[in-house]
Amino acid sequence: MQQAVDIPEIVEMINHYLTKEEFLNCTSLTKDMRTTLSYVLYKNLSIANASDEFVARLKNYPAHIQKLTLFLDASLPQGEYDECHRRMLSILSLRGLTALRVFRFKINHSGSGVEHEVARPKELSESVLPALERLIAEHSRAPTLPATLTLPTIQTLNLLSLPDSILLSLPTSFWSTSLACASLRTIELTNVVVEEAQYVLFLHLCSKLHSISLTNVTLTMTQEDVEGVEDDPGDAAKMEDILQYGRHDVAAKVVDDPTKGVAEVAIHLGDAESSDRIRKRALTISSTQEQTATIGRTRKRALTVDSTQEHAARIERDRKHARTEDDSEETAEIEHSKDAAEMEDDSEGFTGSHADSKGKARVEDDRRDAENNYSEGSARARDDLDEATRTESAAMDAVEVQVDLTRPPRVLHSPKHLSLSEVFMMPHANIVSQGGPPHAHRAALGHSVSKALFVRRCPSLESLTCRNNDKSDDTQFFALLAQDPWTLTRLESLTIESDRSEDEQVAKVLQRMRRITSFKASATLIGRLSIQALLVRGCDSIEVLRLRNCEGVTSEMTLNLLEWCPNLRVFSADRFKVQDIPLDREWLCRNLREFDVFIERDIHQDTDRDQEGDSLETQDRIMQRVAYSRLGTLTKLRRLSIITKGSRASELTGIGAAATRGLDVRLDAGLEHLTGLSELCEFVYANEGETVTLGSDELKWMAERWPWMKTG
Repeated sequence: MQQAVDIPEIVEMINHYLTKEEFLNCTSLTKDMRTTLSYVLYKNLSIANASDEFVARLKNYPAHIQKLTLFLDASLPQGEYDECHRRMLSILSLRGLTALRVFRFKINHSGSGVEHEVARPKELSESVLPALERLIAEHSRAPTLPATLTLPTIQTLNLLSLPDSILLSLPTSFWSTSLACASLRTIELTNVVVEEAQYVLFLHLCSKLHSISLTNVTLTMTQEDVEGVEDDPGDAAKMEDILQYGRHDVAAKVVDDPTKGVAEVAIHLGDAESSDRIRKRALTISSTQEQTATIGRTRKRALTVDSTQEHAARIERDRKHARTEDDSEETAEIEHSKDAAEMEDDSEGFTGSHADSKGKARVEDDRRDAENNYSEGSARARDDLDEATRTESAAMDAVEVQVDLTRPPRVLHSPKHLSLSEVFMMPHANIVSQGGPPHAHRAALGHSVSKALFVRRCPSLESLTCRNNDKSDDTQFFALLAQDPWTLTRLESLTIESDRSEDEQVAKVLQRMRRITSFKASATLIGRLSIQALLVRGCDSIEVLRLRNCEGVTSEMTLNLLEWCPNLRVFSADRFKVQDIPLDREWLCRNLREFDVFIERDIHQDTDRDQEGDSLETQDRIMQRVAYSRLGTLTKLRRLSIITKGSRASELTGIGAAATRGLDVRLDAGLEHLTGLSELCEFVYANEGETVTLGSDELKWMAERWPWMKTG
């Protein structure tokens, strides 16, 4: 019989294993089994092998366990995997739990190799389970399994799956209404498949939610999530009118195609006021099934209400006309449409043309009662839900999600920081033309509409990050984002990494921002218009400015930013030429802490003398000293990078390394002008892997001025 392993040894093995493989930075594991428990689920050591008594003892053990880590072997058979889920839900009822992490990964059990750099430690064996059972048994109380899943004290929830190709699909019961997460503040999902409706409902129960991070998450939707409402014929052509969002109601017609099974759905977009009204109604959640059903009917009917005066007048004319008609089907339909838009009652089959005066009085009383009940329920629920939807930080990375334009994900209504990385959003149904196949430009426009409205409905947003997506058309996205009415009144930080972000559209967004403190652009098409918008809107407020691989940003534009932005603290750009430095203008950015720009010397000139008679060598030396003197005025610099030459310089100029030079790191070239940089901690004057030989005088000078500094 194999000797049992002591508990301290088990914890040490797990800690060593995680540290060695750097497995998801599990720093919460400690040697104190009273506060932290790691439960390893291998093929032959899984929770499915544990007895019900063991699970019950584990549930009742800890009043002391605060952090629980579950490792789930992805290679388990389906039956055993389902049993693991059932047992896991029982374990999650630990009353003292404050942090839960569930890891799913794949292990090579044959011992012949390692898959995805995850190896099974030889020391971990089946003897671990009896050892854990003994530990739990010593502190167990009466073995009782919970009827429902509750997480009363948990604050951090991490659900992750490795490798990326294996998605952790959570059962519906995990997100059921029996969840009680009153203390949950942080949720992180990685490589997870989630049903959107259950996920949103789960988030509504988390009244203290502070941060959400989604990485490679697939949000699935059921057919019931797609709500069909009637629309007017010919509305397919109105899709382009979305560019005037906030001014019109737009319906995107989806034509029924029996061969593809496309449903007939209309997506209604109201103006800001009606959208807010619909959102408040949609966010109302009741504690009873009757209230929930009533609110659901109200929300569906509210989506059919047109907020424009023209449509309201048309309804009024139809109502008057209906009174003059006999018991016709048209009268019944018009009256029923009016009642559905204005009333909340369960008498959907009632028509005003067939009701006597007493019946009308009863309907009016019912309508007033329904409105009063709804108002009271809304007032009670709104305070709780507003708190639940104030998520300050939300990150979506590699997410493909279908968005209901009339019902955005509520948890993202008021984040302060939003990051969209490789996010592709589309409406519930494919947008197709009337009687024809889908069109690519309409699909791209549908993505831009969904993504823009998703962001526009974040009124508290302070920072926005958008990274490239091959499927997206970011030009349309930024055009929609900048439309009236401007909703992002608090936005002051913008990060763009997209080769489809055009200068004109990005400039429109920058012009809308009341204050700009940070702007980062990488591999974009920004140029003159965006730089002008930065100087107009952000010259006095911008602190962080990073412009990388932006071909439209010229040497003169880069220098203008240094000359007109006095509060800059971090500045990073591709390059500027020493020949373009104005001799009559100083740099105002005296508070700069980080400077990272390739300072280029143009050597494509005649070898003869210039018009003034000075040799090119003398002129080059003068301009180098001018550049060093400008750098010397930045006395608060802590990091200085003036990459001299090499592969990066070749990429920036496109003329080869032999044709470009950076500043010479020599005293006679002006290096002594940096004497005043007393806070400098890092000086980068060469590319990685490149060797630059410094003279003895320069080395001695640097050692005396910056003995603590890192150079290279």
